[in-house]
Amino acid sequence: MALDPRGVTRDYDSGAAQTSGVIKTSPGRLYNLWGFSNKASSQYIQVFNTAAVPADTAVPAMPPLYVAATSAFFYDFGELGVDFTTGLCWSNSSTFGTKTLGAGDVWLHAAFR
Repeated sequence: MALDPRGVTRDYDSGAAQTSGVIKTSPGRLYNLWGFSNKASSQYIQVFNTAAVPADTAVPAMPPLYVAATSAFFYDFGELGVDFTTGLCWSNSSTFGTKTLGAGDVWLHAAFR
Protein backbone atom coordinates (compact mmCIF):
# COMPACT_ATOMS: atom_id res chain seq x y z
CA MET A 1 0.00 0.00 0.00
CA ALA A 2 1.10 3.51 -0.77
CA LEU A 3 0.27 6.58 1.31
CA ASP A 4 -0.52 9.72 -0.64
CA PRO A 5 -2.43 13.00 -0.06
CA ARG A 6 -5.74 11.25 -0.78
CA GLY A 7 -5.25 8.78 2.06
CA VAL A 8 -4.36 5.12 1.86
CA THR A 9 -4.56 3.76 -1.66
CA ARG A 10 -4.00 0.31 -3.05
CA ASP A 11 -1.87 -0.58 -6.04
CA TYR A 12 -2.68 -2.90 -8.93
CA ASP A 13 -0.03 -4.19 -11.31
CA SER A 14 -0.73 -6.44 -14.28
CA GLY A 15 2.57 -8.21 -13.55
CA ALA A 16 3.43 -8.52 -17.24
CA ALA A 17 2.12 -7.41 -20.62
CA GLN A 18 -1.58 -8.28 -20.74
CA THR A 19 -4.73 -7.63 -22.78
CA SER A 20 -6.93 -6.73 -19.80
CA GLY A 21 -7.38 -7.17 -16.07
CA VAL A 22 -9.52 -6.81 -12.98
CA ILE A 23 -8.33 -4.04 -10.67
CA LYS A 24 -11.13 -4.42 -8.11
CA THR A 25 -14.21 -6.67 -7.91
CA SER A 26 -16.20 -4.28 -5.71
CA PRO A 27 -17.01 -0.54 -5.72
CA GLY A 28 -13.99 1.73 -5.63
CA ARG A 29 -12.28 4.87 -6.80
CA LEU A 30 -9.57 5.11 -9.46
CA TYR A 31 -6.87 7.76 -9.01
CA ASN A 32 -4.42 7.05 -11.84
CA LEU A 33 -3.25 4.58 -14.45
CA TRP A 34 0.22 4.26 -15.92
CA GLY A 35 2.18 1.73 -17.84
CA PHE A 36 3.71 0.87 -21.17
CA SER A 37 2.27 -0.20 -24.52
CA ASN A 38 4.56 -2.36 -26.63
CA LYS A 39 2.22 -2.23 -29.66
CA ALA A 40 3.74 -0.89 -32.89
CA SER A 41 0.63 1.25 -33.46
CA SER A 42 -1.55 3.36 -31.18
CA GLN A 43 -4.38 1.86 -29.13
CA TYR A 44 -6.78 2.72 -26.32
CA ILE A 45 -7.04 1.77 -22.67
CA GLN A 46 -10.68 1.36 -21.71
CA VAL A 47 -11.97 1.27 -18.14
CA PHE A 48 -15.19 -0.53 -17.16
CA ASN A 49 -17.53 -0.33 -14.16
CA THR A 50 -17.70 -4.12 -13.89
CA ALA A 51 -16.44 -6.85 -11.55
CA ALA A 52 -15.10 -8.90 -14.50
CA VAL A 53 -13.62 -7.86 -17.84
CA PRO A 54 -16.56 -7.61 -20.26
CA ALA A 55 -16.79 -9.18 -23.71
CA ASP A 56 -15.93 -7.38 -26.93
CA THR A 57 -18.34 -4.60 -27.99
CA ALA A 58 -18.79 -3.45 -24.36
CA VAL A 59 -18.89 0.33 -23.90
CA PRO A 60 -16.36 1.74 -21.41
CA ALA A 61 -17.49 3.63 -18.30
CA MET A 62 -15.38 6.67 -19.17
CA PRO A 63 -13.81 8.09 -22.34
CA PRO A 64 -11.10 5.76 -23.70
CA LEU A 65 -7.52 6.74 -22.95
CA TYR A 66 -5.28 7.16 -26.00
CA VAL A 67 -1.87 5.47 -25.95
CA ALA A 68 0.68 6.19 -28.68
CA ALA A 69 2.65 3.42 -30.38
CA THR A 70 5.41 1.81 -28.28
CA SER A 71 5.22 4.30 -25.45
CA ALA A 72 4.76 4.88 -21.75
CA PHE A 73 1.54 6.52 -20.56
CA PHE A 74 0.22 8.18 -17.42
CA TYR A 75 -3.33 9.32 -16.70
CA ASP A 76 -4.16 11.08 -13.45
CA PHE A 77 -7.77 11.55 -12.33
CA GLY A 78 -7.00 14.13 -9.65
CA GLU A 79 -7.48 14.16 -5.89
CA LEU A 80 -11.12 13.12 -6.17
CA GLY A 81 -10.50 10.26 -8.59
CA VAL A 82 -13.32 8.53 -10.48
CA ASP A 83 -15.97 6.47 -8.68
CA PHE A 84 -16.93 2.98 -9.83
CA THR A 85 -20.10 1.52 -8.27
CA THR A 86 -19.68 -2.14 -9.30
CA GLY A 87 -16.01 -2.92 -9.89
CA LEU A 88 -13.00 -1.72 -11.82
CA CYS A 89 -11.63 -3.47 -14.90
CA TRP A 90 -9.46 -2.40 -17.81
CA SER A 91 -8.76 -3.58 -21.34
CA ASN A 92 -6.71 -2.52 -24.30
CA SER A 93 -8.69 -1.94 -27.47
CA SER A 94 -7.95 -1.20 -31.10
CA THR A 95 -11.22 0.76 -31.36
CA PHE A 96 -12.35 3.93 -29.60
CA GLY A 97 -16.02 3.58 -28.66
CA THR A 98 -16.40 -0.12 -27.88
CA LYS A 99 -14.05 -2.83 -26.69
CA THR A 100 -12.13 -4.74 -29.36
CA LEU A 101 -9.56 -6.77 -27.44
CA GLY A 102 -6.03 -6.42 -28.73
CA ALA A 103 -2.87 -8.42 -28.14
CA GLY A 104 -1.18 -8.87 -24.75
CA ASP A 105 1.05 -5.83 -25.10
CA VAL A 106 0.14 -3.48 -22.22
CA TRP A 107 1.77 -3.47 -18.80
CA LEU A 108 -0.57 -1.49 -16.56
CA HIS A 109 -0.35 -0.17 -13.02
CA ALA A 110 -3.14 1.61 -11.14
CA ALA A 111 -3.68 3.42 -7.84
CA PHE A 112 -7.17 2.95 -6.44
CA ARG A 113 -9.16 2.73 -3.26
